[in-house]
Amino acid sequence: SSMMEGILQWILPVANAEEGSIITLEEAVEPTEEEIAILKDAMNALYDEQNFVKAEPLLTRAISMWETKPAFERNELYHLRGNCYMYLRRPAEALKDYDKVVKYLETEEGAELTPQEDKQSLFLAIARALRSKGVLSSDINIAKKQQAEAA
Repeated sequence: SSMMEGILQWILPVANAEEGSIITLEEAVEPTEEEIAILKDAMNALYDEQNFVKAEPLLTRAISMWETKPAFERNELYHLRGNCYMYLRRPAEALKDYDKVVKYLETEEGAELTPQEDKQSLFLAIARALRSKGVLSSDINIAKKQQAEAA
């Protein structure tokens, strides 16, 4: 699909590096055929098939393969897997992935390289995950109760 192709173009090219090192765009190298195949399978399962049970382990494997790649690429995968977890009704796991993306956004690179619409999408996803866990609704109920008591 065109969406999957767009995501693949956004995520690629990638780089290999020693663990813990920061990888710049200039150091990026082409991904292996296996990495591309896993990523394509994950995107196909997520978007074309909307088979979230199938997509989740593929995204997990892609994240594992991308652990030594530039952070901006890896973080998009965490965001996508977080969304997948939400479709699987697993908001606690989604929030863990979203938290990794937020931490990246707090870096200079993350703030600079992440488009505004991606940031907005992430924060909307976080709000949905919190609401699914009942966090937001309980806070709203507490606020309503406090407001009623004050009146």
